[in-house]
Amino acid sequence: MRTALCLPRSASGSWDNVAMIRPLALAIAWRYLRAPTRNRFVSFIGLASVIGLALGVASLIVVISVMDGFAAELRERLLRFDAQVSVLAADGLGDWRETAEELAALPGVQRVGPVVELEALLVSRRRYAGVQLLGIAADPTMQAAPYGQSVIAGSLSELHGKTGGLALGRYLADTLGVRVGDTVRVLIPRPNGAAPSLRDLPVNAVFVAGNAGPDSSLALAGLSIVSELAGLEGRVSALQVSGSDPYDTPAAVEAWAAGSERVRAEGLTTRSWMQQHEALFRTVELERLAMGALLFTIIAVAAFNIVATLVMSVNERRSEIAILATLGARTPTIMAVFSLQGLLAGIVGVGLGGALGVWLTLNVDAAMRFLENLFGFDFLPAESFYLTGVPFELTATLVGTVTGLALLLSTLASWYPSRQAARVDPASILRYE
Repeated sequence: MRTALCLPRSASGSWDNVAMIRPLALAIAWRYLRAPTRNRFVSFIGLASVIGLALGVASLIVVISVMDGFAAELRERLLRFDAQVSVLAADGLGDWRETAEELAALPGVQRVGPVVELEALLVSRRRYAGVQLLGIAADPTMQAAPYGQSVIAGSLSELHGKTGGLALGRYLADTLGVRVGDTVRVLIPRPNGAAPSLRDLPVNAVFVAGNAGPDSSLALAGLSIVSELAGLEGRVSALQVSGSDPYDTPAAVEAWAAGSERVRAEGLTTRSWMQQHEALFRTVELERLAMGALLFTIIAVAAFNIVATLVMSVNERRSEIAILATLGARTPTIMAVFSLQGLLAGIVGVGLGGALGVWLTLNVDAAMRFLENLFGFDFLPAESFYLTGVPFELTATLVGTVTGLALLLSTLASWYPSRQAARVDPASILRYE
């Protein structure tokens, strides 16, 4: 049984009036979208395309939000023990205080601190480990990274002075089998085969950076102690700079370096945290793009299903299209009917997917716990990742971009079927009706 189309025409006897095309086409498209077809397979493919579109949009929003959250968490953890930007010299900085004053005057800069950095060997109870030994200033306002926030035992204030010692990463302390109060022997290699510098230092603190590098291979000590062990005689390895924004601060320091006579005269160079970890963040970004492209194929497949649905719908409704054309509907109206049918299907799928994606992202911890209980597997062990929940970064830009692209793709998918509908010859179709 066919649905009769009793629709008013314009005074000229046709529906070519621009003001009438959209309401008429929209009404017919909405009826076609809602009305069941004689071929149940067409209805099934249409429903599958809407569901596929919704799942693709939802999964893309959730995955990209979580990956952005992990990237932000990684950045925050790296900056716990890395300066936003370092100013270095090949042979160390001698008169570093004047340079530090210039850096502190730059816009956005909050802290400038001298450090001495060298390679060392720690020995304790027949255990040993090669480490990066970092000498930091006693004044917390001259420490470019918030080292103290990661201490889980002891205190960094005890690193300085004649009785000062070491702060070790958690894994490093476990490797050496030491805890706060134990003594560790520090060996500093000398060039040209000279005997290494030796000193026994107490363990004053243990920290957890949440990053495998510092936790397993970094030792902190007082600036004066490390400078004495290295024989730098008042020189420092670098000046570390931190500011209110981890992206603006390196740019400000690089601009200062480009126009500073001191930089050219002393042969200073700058190194930002992004340059130091460039390979890591390139890998993270590549994984993000690859995952996004993979999930976007779900949306593409759903869009192709929309094409298939509309093509079959056009073939099934050829008689109705012929009747519309006979009653005066022009090509733009017929094309608009099926274009709007694809657009409406896209709006339904994208709307459901966007809402589902936002809801799942905001409840990702509960979803993760459900999956862990279902499969009996801990996806993020606390002892390995130091996470109390799944990090995510949900933004309106992300949601708008994903839903907009999906909607655009579903709209483009309806172009070919709508062209096929507009090419239907009413005379040849109605001749056999």
